[in-house]
Amino acid sequence: MADRVHLVLIALLILLLQAAGHAEPAPGDVWREHRWTGPWRNADGWQRVTDPAAPDRRAQVYVPNPVNRVQLEDFDQAIRAEAYIEYWGGHAGTIGKAMRINGSEWHDLPRLEAIPGDAGRAPFAAECYQHYSYATVPIPLTELRVGENTFEFNSGPQTCHSFGWGQWGVYAVTFRIYYDPDTRTHPTGHLLAPVAGEVFADSLVLEATASSPLGDILGVDFLGHYEDYDYEGNGIWRQWHYFYRYGRIKRHIGSVVEAPYRVEWDTRWVPDQPQPISFVARIRDASGLMTLTEPVTDVRMERVSRSVQMYRPYRIPSNWVSRVGRWRAADVFVPEDLTRAVTARMALTTWSGGHADSVGVNHRRVIGKAGPTHDYGYVTPEIPLDLLQPGTNSFFTASNTEHHGVEVMWPGIVLFVEYDAPIQRPETATSDLILFGDSLLQGWATTVPTGGEVELSDEVRIGVSTSFRDFFELRGPPVPLAGYRAIRFDLHPGDLRIADYNSLQLVVWGEETALLSRGEGQRGLDFLRPEWQTVEIPLDELYLRRPYLESIGFRGRLTGDLLVDNVRLVVDVGTAVMDEPDQVPNSFSLEPAFPNPFNATVSLSFHLPHEGHVEVAIYNLTGQRVATAADTWFAAGAHTLSWNGEDLAGYPAATGVYLVRSQFGQRVEMEKILLLR
Repeated sequence: MADRVHLVLIALLILLLQAAGHAEPAPGDVWREHRWTGPWRNADGWQRVTDPAAPDRRAQVYVPNPVNRVQLEDFDQAIRAEAYIEYWGGHAGTIGKAMRINGSEWHDLPRLEAIPGDAGRAPFAAECYQHYSYATVPIPLTELRVGENTFEFNSGPQTCHSFGWGQWGVYAVTFRIYYDPDTRTHPTGHLLAPVAGEVFADSLVLEATASSPLGDILGVDFLGHYEDYDYEGNGIWRQWHYFYRYGRIKRHIGSVVEAPYRVEWDTRWVPDQPQPISFVARIRDASGLMTLTEPVTDVRMERVSRSVQMYRPYRIPSNWVSRVGRWRAADVFVPEDLTRAVTARMALTTWSGGHADSVGVNHRRVIGKAGPTHDYGYVTPEIPLDLLQPGTNSFFTASNTEHHGVEVMWPGIVLFVEYDAPIQRPETATSDLILFGDSLLQGWATTVPTGGEVELSDEVRIGVSTSFRDFFELRGPPVPLAGYRAIRFDLHPGDLRIADYNSLQLVVWGEETALLSRGEGQRGLDFLRPEWQTVEIPLDELYLRRPYLESIGFRGRLTGDLLVDNVRLVVDVGTAVMDEPDQVPNSFSLEPAFPNPFNATVSLSFHLPHEGHVEVAIYNLTGQRVATAADTWFAAGAHTLSWNGEDLAGYPAATGVYLVRSQFGQRVEMEKILLLR
């Protein structure tokens, strides 16, 4: 089994490096690069691309879009070509981004399928979120010629947040011409260090050999496949991290221009890596040819004296632009004990960050400006630890400029925290935890909106009216959910007057679970029965972004007083798994997907030897995440998930082969499934 998984992982790494038909370089490829970095003609350091049919009169100054020129050489034994485009997403909602060569047909830039995933505040398309990203567009060789080539860009309209001006921006284009590696003389080399299976704590040296019959080696660049800040702006956290800035490679592990080809990876702010890391080296010779070495896989980071945690934002607003007093914010959840924190910083990519007046957290300013004006910026300001709190933290931008505002690019504002010791997994609960019974759990408190009432005695009496929707909330330090299976509470309708417009929902992690809908009780509740009734909701029926609980709220539309008591988390004991331990498998394993092929829904089953976190994700053959079937805590035993064939944006996925990747701790299993429409 281990050998099979190892081979599948190598295959997936190659797929991630080389998307079918429109790849960036993959191991063994041989190619040459030609950079275009201007002249830009209609902006400073970048080129505007405008919708020719934009109704806003200001846009007409910038049309027609410029025709650009680039010199391309050496098509001997060429097998394919592509254009790598560095671009700003432009005005929110701009679609129809396209490119053409020498007046031929238009080629669409690929869409950013992983944005917004489940991190957006609303299910808009990727174009509705600010982004600075990189697109690889395959170009037929028949459209190219030796010598001067012309190319131009086009834009469509805004489909959301529209003010009638579809526009985006191009910073640079790198044209890659690929050659047959079996017949074309080229540089070669391989990685000497690290080796497969190597374990390191914090310091890691990478070394490669490189030579070429065509001349000197001009440089070796080291790349890693690991989890980190989404520098590429494509919604993917674990990937081969690098990008180009005006045609020069950036945000990779390191570069060396002379032998020995050795670098030390600066991992000071690289987050802890629960999954294995892979590495490749890019080799460039004096003739301008490049190649990628074969990857070294299964290298593991195991820190022993410290930890770096990366906390991803969620509820990210579309059109994150702050101007004329507008405040924009997203949330970051911190479950760890911040008394062990050593230092912290935020990371954000901006466009026109010089127009910011304030960037901060929890209503406290950390910095003013966050980059240059009318240009790309990436900043990582340090955050005073006393501004952070366990649980939810709100990161914001604010600006009073009346012209262009500060734009926060995807993935929003990310928090990094360094701790003085490795993070320990929470202990599994063995008894119920009472959040409110005779009293509140220590550190927890109740809140009600303005105009509401709450009375704490033997039970919580909530005075509500039709003038507001948020009735009541219990909130406190985050509680790890390992070992718990459900939320249970007692509810009494008190003197509520029920009509067909009344509603009541339980709110956890901002998501609602109906208790009363259109005057009808849900989950067995009868609001016309004046007595205590018990409600129990399994945790696996709730949407939990993390296996923690920091608040329980009630929301809806009621008239009268509502009574709530005995709010608790219920442990997972007395189940079939606990009663029959011989049924618990001794290792993590997958069952074959069923049915396979499928055309509507496929079942994905797995077995766990003990409780823990499981992530089950579906990828297409380009290495893009298409869907997430699970990313949460599971009890020991057998579990079955399903995928309905929809992508992260809720659209039907195309017919084709997909990879199901399931991870439990350090174990990773892969399986192919076939979707037939």
